[in-house]
Amino acid sequence: MRAVTRPSQIVLCIFIVANAFLLSGCRAYPNSPEGVVRKMYDATQERDQDKYIDCLAPESRMMPGFFFWEQVMRAGAGLFGVDASDLTEVTWKDMQFQAVDNDGTVALVRITGKLRLLSLGMEVPYETVETTKKVDGIWYVYLAQ
Repeated sequence: MRAVTRPSQIVLCIFIVANAFLLSGCRAYPNSPEGVVRKMYDATQERDQDKYIDCLAPESRMMPGFFFWEQVMRAGAGLFGVDASDLTEVTWKDMQFQAVDNDGTVALVRITGKLRLLSLGMEVPYETVETTKKVDGIWYVYLAQ
């Protein structure tokens, strides 16, 4: 016996899956240099350490990253009786990610935007370059060793 699927059922199924994805707040990140860097910056703002580590090249995962240095800063401020949780609250605004050099295995991504230091009530221009590399077909952020 062969199952018969009507086109309307297929369309309805696609509609339901697409809406569930959109409503869940999931963000699809393309497998590209820009996509992995965007994902890493979103992870820092969302304070999602697992998502952050997933962005790093395997050999970079043994190095201190963003969240480690944040803890060091908090511990140092604590020695002076200062609650550093406010000092480490940062958000990004108007972020742009552009691959400026890409040979297919290593790429540089230029990031521009605004860094908001919430505890200081400041918004400052932000510009940097991240190195990414492709490992087994997947792009990762590479932290220099």
